[in-house]
Amino acid sequence: MHIPTGHVSKIYLIPSSTYDFQDLPVERIRLQMFAALTTEAARQFYCDRRLKQKAFLALADQGWDLAPRLVFRVGDAPPRFEARVPADARTYFSFWRRNPRWLRGRVSKEYLAGTWASKLVSKGILDPAQCGGVFTLFNAYDHIDVCPGWHLSFSWTMDEAEWLDIRRGDRPRWTSFVTAVAEKIKTACAVMGQDFDDLLKSAIQGAPGVAAPGAPAARAGPNEAI
Repeated sequence: MHIPTGHVSKIYLIPSSTYDFQDLPVERIRLQMFAALTTEAARQFYCDRRLKQKAFLALADQGWDLAPRLVFRVGDAPPRFEARVPADARTYFSFWRRNPRWLRGRVSKEYLAGTWASKLVSKGILDPAQCGGVFTLFNAYDHIDVCPGWHLSFSWTMDEAEWLDIRRGDRPRWTSFVTAVAEKIKTACAVMGQDFDDLLKSAIQGAPGVAAPGAPAARAGPNEAI
């Protein structure tokens, strides 16, 4: 599901196995949400005072996995590099909220390799071992976007998903599993100030790139959830 507005812009519901090989038995069904995927989206995310850090991080206490996702891209192309973030989720969130001037777009690799990298390494946001590798992937003429986003994930075991899927949900043609997925999306969206009902209306109306709830979800390839 692609969402044109709001902090969350991509949502996937995919089968998952321990080794993530498609020929292995599916062990879990995983809901994935990606927030602040671009430089501008990240600016809006961290500057939005309706989005409370405590409430966002508290999703981890409700069964969500919250993973910082710091990527570097050029224009609308897929991310060229995803950095390893040593900091925990709280430190990562706090840094970008308190230091918006370091959230830069369309900059050169020379700029990033200098004071910018030193600052992020000193705060534990960027792994110093990766600094050299990051900037060898870009050319001198590239305008690089820094995108400090998030990957949110929630999963059900196959037994849980199958048990819910044979029971009636709270809306016509919905199973209890579809209702459970919708509630998880709604909870995460509410924390980030995103209206789930508006999102749902767009899905039902068949907006481009949006699948209606209850429709089969395609498995995301390695570069699709970006």
